[in-house]
Amino acid sequence: MADAIEMTAISILAPILLCEWKLKDYEEALVSIVVFIGVGFGAMFWGFIADRYGRFKSLFTSSIVELIFGVATALSPNFASILVLRFFVGFSVGGVSQAVTITTEVLPKSSRAKSTVFLMFFWATGTTLTAALAIFTVSSIGWRWYLALLNIPVLLFLVAAFFWMPESPRYLLISNRHEELFAMLQKMAKLNGKTLPPGSLVKEEHSVNQGKIVELFLPKWRWTTVKLMFIWFVASFSYYGIALLSTEILQTNINGCNPHFISNSTKTVCVRLTNKDYVDFMWTCLAEFPGLIVTFFFSELCSRRKAMVILLGGSAFSFLLLSICSSRTITLIILFGARGLCSGAFQIVYVYTPEVFPTNVRAVGLGFCSMLSRVGAVITPFVAQVLIWKSYFWVIGAYTSSLLFAAIFAFLLNIETKGKLLLNSTLDDIHLNKKEYTEISDEAKYLCEKENLSL
Repeated sequence: MADAIEMTAISILAPILLCEWKLKDYEEALVSIVVFIGVGFGAMFWGFIADRYGRFKSLFTSSIVELIFGVATALSPNFASILVLRFFVGFSVGGVSQAVTITTEVLPKSSRAKSTVFLMFFWATGTTLTAALAIFTVSSIGWRWYLALLNIPVLLFLVAAFFWMPESPRYLLISNRHEELFAMLQKMAKLNGKTLPPGSLVKEEHSVNQGKIVELFLPKWRWTTVKLMFIWFVASFSYYGIALLSTEILQTNINGCNPHFISNSTKTVCVRLTNKDYVDFMWTCLAEFPGLIVTFFFSELCSRRKAMVILLGGSAFSFLLLSICSSRTITLIILFGARGLCSGAFQIVYVYTPEVFPTNVRAVGLGFCSMLSRVGAVITPFVAQVLIWKSYFWVIGAYTSSLLFAAIFAFLLNIETKGKLLLNSTLDDIHLNKKEYTEISDEAKYLCEKENLSL
């Protein structure tokens, strides 16, 4: 939720500062860009920390940093300071994706997709609450109080995590911290009214490289990594693109009927967002919830790869619809659908990625892909907030074509993860074909069956 709040706040804060501080159009885009650059660096850094020192330490520490700089942003005296502070907010938000890593590693294979999608419910809640809070605060008590209040969920998370969040058992296993792992398993069994099966934990005979990005480019992982890099890039490019584009469209009423409404002669005129605009923006944010339902439906009905192809292709079609001449109401409905489909596509990519990478590089793999996605997020403000002044149809074409290529890359992925066990190491055997793959070595299978574990 905290991640969603900070990301959605970008769409609201940038137009406010454009008017209040009389920013140029590229300066408005910079307010968004510095956050995404920060997230890119942070995703890689916190992913490395998670693989080396633990998922919990990475997530908890990054949240502390987010709280500090989030509050400091509300006190920003000028444009330069807000750019610096928002960069560090983004840097800390880069660690939030490790919540998905923990969720994936602590749950059985039958519950991974459902639970990860449920986790995204709080993302949807965060985006909607961010828009709703703007309605009641921005015009009355100002944007500084608005930004300060947005940090309450981070504070609540830190309190809850300190008392109740465990470390990932899979991380403890590959780190050979067996005493801690055994104590955790006993606690988990007790909470579920069960007893652990007889046996003992076996120490790994061969050490594994933890948190090394080079492992992602070993021959058997190389093309999967490259394809995911592009898919993440486009998923982020389009998701944040529709978020930023929504406020631009609602603010200026540009659409297929009047694509040249914005021109060099009018772009310096400040048009403030009204409460009606915030309400309309909140309606587009509510599309996150149908997006969750769509993601859950496709993740259960078909394979992860097919779900990605359908949702990415559907997102491309929804962007294409924005090029038609339509009323504000129809445009709002199209924005609603596009937001839901882009959200669903991003969510299924979030489900697939930690499933496909082994435990020893899962966090850094997720962080690396997330970092690449922020390249798309860095570019998208120039498209949605700068290029739109030049050509509305070029903007629509950029998003539509990139999503179509991403759908093709998803189709070409040769590893399916639905209903499969997770790999612990890049050294584990993996046999690939277009339909399915064996995820763990025979030795690992034997140990799982012997201990009666569902990993």
